[in-house]
Amino acid sequence: MSKDLVKFERAVNGEWPTVPKNASLDDLENIVRYELYEGFVKAGAAMEKILAGRLYEQRGYESQKEYFDSGTAPCKQRHAAQLVAAASLRVKLGKPSATALSWTERALRPLTSIQPKSQAVRLAKEAQKAAKAADENEVKSVYVNRVLAAFKGKFPKAKKAKAKALELADTPAEAVEFARQRVEELHGVFEKFNASMWEDAEADDPGCVKRLAQVCSALASFLRS
Repeated sequence: MSKDLVKFERAVNGEWPTVPKNASLDDLENIVRYELYEGFVKAGAAMEKILAGRLYEQRGYESQKEYFDSGTAPCKQRHAAQLVAAASLRVKLGKPSATALSWTERALRPLTSIQPKSQAVRLAKEAQKAAKAADENEVKSVYVNRVLAAFKGKFPKAKKAKAKALELADTPAEAVEFARQRVEELHGVFEKFNASMWEDAEADDPGCVKRLAQVCSALASFLRS
């Protein structure tokens, strides 16, 4: 059994791992920071090694899908991809220190789809700066979401474009048809969400699903009146 597994087994059995007896507060805090960081990044590095090296073939699995579908993998396939992507981005943001803010895998997820990666790093650092200005100890999803919204400029622009399209409608019927098409598009998007995606959305922004349901309910009530 490896040393890491021995340490884990001891922790499970209620045995504390040893730490320096005379360690200062700063030293102990840094141990916590590094262990949290290493746990997050090592998990991603280990999973990347399993997938890139096709190590699952050692157990007779011919593909990643077969490996994850077997139930023997340590996490689901989607989570594995998220873990590898977030961990690879995290290592580009520097190691933890007494002054650096901590990150979670979940907070980094939205940034992993940004290309090029240098742009993702820049946005992550902007989120760090915003979180630090707010005296946070970690970079929360809310700061990442704000930075992404400002970067994409998506929502204000889309809202303005839709309002303009409604203004150009020649008849009320055209305006209603335009609105119907937009609602249908949104419906199509949400139909593709699986259970874990809804859970991720709720974890990133608690109450967002309920707010969406309330808006849809209010719209339905208005149309029925």
